[in-house]
Amino acid sequence: MHSSNLRVLVRGAGETATGVAIRLFRCGMPVLLTELPQPLAVRRTVSFSEAIYTEQAWVEGLEARRAEGFRHALTVQESGAIPVVVDPEARLLALYRPAVVVVATRTDGPAPTRVSDALLVVGLGSGFEVGVHGHYVVETFPGHSLGRLYDRGRLDDTARIVGDRVIRAPIDGPFRPKVSIGDRVDSGALVAEVNGQLLHSGTSGLVRGILRPGVRVGAGTRVADVDPSVDPRSLHTVSERALAAGGAVLEAILRHFGPPPVGG
Repeated sequence: MHSSNLRVLVRGAGETATGVAIRLFRCGMPVLLTELPQPLAVRRTVSFSEAIYTEQAWVEGLEARRAEGFRHALTVQESGAIPVVVDPEARLLALYRPAVVVVATRTDGPAPTRVSDALLVVGLGSGFEVGVHGHYVVETFPGHSLGRLYDRGRLDDTARIVGDRVIRAPIDGPFRPKVSIGDRVDSGALVAEVNGQLLHSGTSGLVRGILRPGVRVGAGTRVADVDPSVDPRSLHTVSERALAAGGAVLEAILRHFGPPPVGG
């Protein structure tokens, strides 16, 4: 099957999903992303989910646009951009009829992922079980196994230590940032507030991502990311983690459908 005939639907449009979408789009596959009405991507400068708030988003020279439904999404695709549609209940699955579904959301959301959702279903990260939620699962946690593609088993959250760079909400409530993406902060600096509780950085570095002001978050939600490397390139380019996930999804597609014909 030629890549241009492989419709891909990516559930989620945050940083990792965006990295996957970019890799597949550059390989000639028509890609459509779906999101929540109020996306919670932290690395907003490299997430196509920002198009839900701002109508369009650019990442590494590629444009994503908010689409209001299925037909509008096809129009956006025909224009050369990547459509992002609010569709938490996965209703577009029946309309778009993708050959490939990539799941960058939780398995227990409003529309649980099933292996029968498409000819090929690939889950990203922990919580996915091969044969139940999809045909393959990709390791997205940084470390030796990052980007590894599994065709059996389940990825769990056990023994996963994130470190001090990720900041999470301690309670439910509205989010109020005190710094902006690109700011440099010291360890212990005030970075945000959730329902009156102050959040401080656990490390010194560059604010690589932070949620939009006013969004409601639940306890444990990732709300900010401080990069100790202080590398400004990380603000506007897809991370090695997202690129590794994209490469693994491409591997899954080639393994499942076979390589493209020579010269095709």
